[in-house]
Amino acid sequence: MRLQQPPPISQQTFSFGQANSFIQRVQQTQPIIRVNQPCFRVYTQPMQNKRQSKSPFQRGYDMQEENRTLKIYILQMEQTLANLQKNNKRLLLSQQLKENSHLRDEIQKLKTEISTELAERAYLEKVCQKL
Repeated sequence: MRLQQPPPISQQTFSFGQANSFIQRVQQTQPIIRVNQPCFRVYTQPMQNKRQSKSPFQRGYDMQEENRTLKIYILQMEQTLANLQKNNKRLLLSQQLKENSHLRDEIQKLKTEISTELAERAYLEKVCQKL
């Protein structure tokens, strides 16, 4: 009995059962999604011809579109930064307001204590003058 040699890698097929059929179904029904940001290139459509199967660097994408996308991305990041700075300032102001309201309450309490003591002192001075 002779041992059979396994077929070369290029001829082997790999099956993942249900997952494989699900992937094939999804690839047939999902639209092409392309995100033109440099670090987020996503191609969900199955690669069918040689031009698509090349890497993005071999494919030669449009530099002007890439630059426009980068400019939009930079503007979005700047807007996000401005919003974060505004929120940070708002949080600091609200924190200071809380601290100030606490101090305001203490000042009011001290004012009432002082006015009470002054009233008592004035009353005692009147009593002493009568004696």
